Amino acid sequence: LEQPEPSGADYPTLFIFGLPRSGTTLTYQLFAQCLDLGYVNNLIARFWLAPQHGVTLSRAVLGSLSETSFHSDYGKTQGPSGPHEFAYFWQHWLKINDVEDMLIFNQPNPAIDWDRLGRTVRCVQDAFKKGVVFKTMYSANHIRAFAENFAMPLFIYVERDPIDVALSILSARNKYYGRSDVWWATHPPDYQDLAGLPFDEQIAGQVHSLKRTYEDAIELIPSELVIRLSYSKLCDSPPAALAQVKERYSKVYGFSLGAYLDPPNRFETRKRDKPISDEEHAIVEAMEIWK
Repeated sequence: LEQPEPSGADYPTLFIFGLPRSGTTLTYQLFAQCLDLGYVNNLIARFWLAPQHGVTLSRAVLGSLSETSFHSDYGKTQGPSGPHEFAYFWQHWLKINDVEDMLIFNQPNPAIDWDRLGRTVRCVQDAFKKGVVFKTMYSANHIRAFAENFAMPLFIYVERDPIDVALSILSARNKYYGRSDVWWATHPPDYQDLAGLPFDEQIAGQVHSLKRTYEDAIELIPSELVIRLSYSKLCDSPPAALAQVKERYSKVYGFSLGAYLDPPNRFETRKRDKPISDEEHAIVEAMEIWK
């Protein structure tokens, strides 16, 4: 049942990326629930080497059930219909086997079969019979190749205040590992230089290096293919964020991107508390120095 060749129909392909803890998961959940697009859920993700089977099984079991919650646990969603990053799929096709492979940004890699990967994604779109939205940081690692090998691509770059991002990374480190000096989330190209630094400099370097790297990456493709989406504005008006995406698709591709469910009017956000712990104070100071 895993068809090797796509039908030839072109469907939209959206890629969401951004700094760790910048709101990419919330953006993914919003798009999955409110736009007429397919997405890889927690059930489909189990079939990362046979994604068309995953889509077919998901539809048989879940029907049209889509993501209905906007909660997540540091990027992980709950339930079979929750959106999934599909990391095993991307790591398999992009030949990512260790940390060193994650440090490569927009450099040619002859081992990657872009033609076959593109055809595989188109077959997934055929299984959905519509466009697909992905959340994957790897799209920034190979943004030019992604733009060239997927149908009707659009990149959603989610931006959030860097200090909020840094403090949230600190919180994630402490939650996951019970300590602040263990690396968590995306690796920038200078990871090896940062790895030996104190935790506050590590996090500050991670945030600023990734931000610079992503800014460089989006300069490699036509500006019309990139939507810079502010996390604060997304929370203030989810309908406006969706309208921005639909308008861009219409302008660039002449394609009318449909709606699925009505979005919430807004998302409540927590205001940043003043740093209270020594570690938080250290993070804020390191961010200012690194900048």
